[in-house]
Amino acid sequence: MLSFGTSGLRGLVEDMTDREYHVNVRGFLEALIRAGSIRTGNTVSLAGDLRASTERILKAVVRAVLDAGCRVDYCGHIPSPALACQGFRHRRASIMVTGSHIPDDRNGIKFNKPDGEVLKSDEAGILAAVAEFRSRDASGDERFDAAGFFRPGQQPDLPPVNPEAEEAYVRRYLDVFPADFLQGRKIVLEQHSAVGRDLAARVLQALGADLVLEGRTDYFVAKDTENVTAETRENFVRLARKHAPFAIVSTDGDSDRPFVVDENGVFNPGDALGAIAAQFLGVQAAVVPISANDAVVIFLQQKHIFMMQTRIGSPYVIAAMNQAVADGKMPVVGWEANGGFLTATELTLFGKSLYPLPTRDALLPILCALGAGVRHGSLSAAFGQLPKRYTQAGLLDNFPVGVSRALMDGLKPAGAQITQVEFKPGHALCRLADGHTLEMSETAPALGWEKFWQKPGDIWAVKNLLENRYFTKALGFGDIATINVIDGIRIGFSQGDVVHIRPSGNAPQLRIYSNASSQKRADEIVQQGLDDNGILRKLEADIGAAG
Repeated sequence: MLSFGTSGLRGLVEDMTDREYHVNVRGFLEALIRAGSIRTGNTVSLAGDLRASTERILKAVVRAVLDAGCRVDYCGHIPSPALACQGFRHRRASIMVTGSHIPDDRNGIKFNKPDGEVLKSDEAGILAAVAEFRSRDASGDERFDAAGFFRPGQQPDLPPVNPEAEEAYVRRYLDVFPADFLQGRKIVLEQHSAVGRDLAARVLQALGADLVLEGRTDYFVAKDTENVTAETRENFVRLARKHAPFAIVSTDGDSDRPFVVDENGVFNPGDALGAIAAQFLGVQAAVVPISANDAVVIFLQQKHIFMMQTRIGSPYVIAAMNQAVADGKMPVVGWEANGGFLTATELTLFGKSLYPLPTRDALLPILCALGAGVRHGSLSAAFGQLPKRYTQAGLLDNFPVGVSRALMDGLKPAGAQITQVEFKPGHALCRLADGHTLEMSETAPALGWEKFWQKPGDIWAVKNLLENRYFTKALGFGDIATINVIDGIRIGFSQGDVVHIRPSGNAPQLRIYSNASSQKRADEIVQQGLDDNGILRKLEADIGAAG
């Protein structure tokens, strides 16, 4: 069975049968009908990425939409944000078949309501409707064989492509940005298998760029902006030396996560990219996840941009953006550490209106960063405004979801209301979810990580254990200064290092992020986490397995 992650439903292709997709789409649409968001007979917009399995899955989705009594608006192979834009503009539900940045042996579907992404508050109703359809389907739908795939003749053909969604998304940018916006700038677009590769080329060329196309493939390539490998970085440097460009840009598979690389081949992480885009757009308020580089926090404070931090995942960012709008803070944007950029309110740019798109988008932050580079003379100069803090990210793939869950549960405070502990000489400050703060003396501990210990314990004992067994002086770490558990566990150290560990919300992966005062140290921290007998494997053995 498919399950929700931070955004959408995903799984291994070999486990994702036509019946499973059919059941989930029927449940999603039924939940919207019950909520009054759509009615039988309404149109549902569909699109997909360029994975080998996407066309087969799209046909199952078409069958489910028709079975629900709705009509199909098939938008072809376009970026996830282009499909969402089509749905939001027409007040339609939309469904994107994509596994985003994960490997080709996996795929998924992302649901959008007529007025925005599916939020965490929507999931219970959708899952209840899915369960009903699953139970009903168990009695036997003769259109599926015993393995759960359509029998011959039961799989529908895909309808003709409606080009409106792609055109509207392209016009979103060409109607606002000046035609000479990138005039005379050489931009390298690494296309690989990104679904938005041709669309991005259209936009960049229309804005005057001297465009160079590189790396196009006829097979799917997984590109993750939060797991930029040494090989990927070396390729960026190679492209920079080969072409001497103003910038190198690319996206992930469904083109909602951007890559922006400067003239020297240096990749700029998504959280830093979001900060530069927010400054370029002149916003008043920004929402970023807790995993963002602390340089972003400092930069936003320096620019007097109100900031809120959330759990990781667009549903949490969107909920916080909605709250900021309700509080009267406009214009409001948000972004994730992967670079996906969301706009909650209308923006004015070059004297024109850019309508909101509250879903992850790659094209807007790419254009904003390029514009900032033009203003500052180079892309490296634009990003040079940020404090000198460096990041890296990595992951353990095929990491059991159950072990990840046990590991995170084990590291959470026994008092679920605690979000962060700040260690001071002789005492600690415990910040609570409701905004209150409790001061705790070191000599009189009252709260602990009970599940971590399998018995009541105090936060200083936990601090000492983490310092002495996992994040040791021998590995270059200082004393622990903070522990934050808003999403995963994020540990700040006295000399400025930051380590953030969390499971992927929709894949069997355990991720580790780092912040440090040099790129070498940031890289080193992640490698220390990923080594065979490194930090993550020790935590797995000690805590995850016990959980």
